[in-house]
Amino acid sequence: MEWIKNGMIIAGLVWNSILDLKGKRVSLLVTVLYGLLGIGYQILHKEIGFWMIASFLPGLSALALAKLTREKIGYGDGFMLLALGCYIRLEEMAWVCMIAVCLAGLFALILLAFFHKKRDYAIPFVPFLLLGYVMEMYLCG
Repeated sequence: MEWIKNGMIIAGLVWNSILDLKGKRVSLLVTVLYGLLGIGYQILHKEIGFWMIASFLPGLSALALAKLTREKIGYGDGFMLLALGCYIRLEEMAWVCMIAVCLAGLFALILLAFFHKKRDYAIPFVPFLLLGYVMEMYLCG
């Protein structure tokens, strides 16, 4: 049954990655539905519990950073992290976020060094969440 959950996670991340890459926006409707499906999955498999509150911390932190930085980090990224928290535990979230931030930082460095982009050039983050999740899934099992 784990493959169903992984498929649901990847499908939601792929969908919003495409939207983020095309228009640098994340669909709030898709993200809310994605999160509700995650909660439904957890209820169906009797895995819902206190752990989900802890899994929301990265998303809540990203939303706070979006507010503090006047959306240098987008609200959509925070909502996407909240929705992802409906599926995976805090330990997995930590790995996914760490991998995603490292990959996004490396990508930003490449853009700065080789493509002469400015520091304020916006890059979509959800594709890095997708890569982070896939890498975490294969590296950490």
